[in-house]
Amino acid sequence: MLLDRNVRRVCGRSSSLLLSKGERLAVAGVRKELYIWSLDTQQLVKVIDAHFQRIIDIKPLIHGMDNSVITSSIDRSIKVWNLDHIFEFSHPIEKHEIPIEAITVSTESKTAVTVTRNYIGVWNYMTGKLKFTLAKASLGAIITIAIITENGRFLATAESDELGMGLFY
Repeated sequence: MLLDRNVRRVCGRSSSLLLSKGERLAVAGVRKELYIWSLDTQQLVKVIDAHFQRIIDIKPLIHGMDNSVITSSIDRSIKVWNLDHIFEFSHPIEKHEIPIEAITVSTESKTAVTVTRNYIGVWNYMTGKLKFTLAKASLGAIITIAIITENGRFLATAESDELGMGLFY
């Protein structure tokens, strides 16, 4: 079992442990690795050297036939991991200029929204391509959060204590 000191601690936020489709696997991002356990055998199935630096966020991508997780890291990369084929290569998403602070997803629209200190990117996580940039914060502004609805039509953001809402179509 992992030592407690290896798990990232952020005040008011615990480290994520995600369950796969059908709750067959448990997935956790610890430091720069993904740990995958079988809930049937209660054994560690795989440890993946997922990123070059610490994983900051991990979210499930479970919808229809999808059985994946998406991770973001201090190394400025985002990666999608297919849990049905965990022994195969994942597909990376292009790098940001600075570390990704948070990620939110709409599995229905196959959209990932990434937040850096001054940037919001909207990605098609199936192709790994940047759709567009929603915000480029002005000097001194700090983007604190961005949340997309499940259907992918609305996005709410907060930047330097200002709340914004947007409609995609």
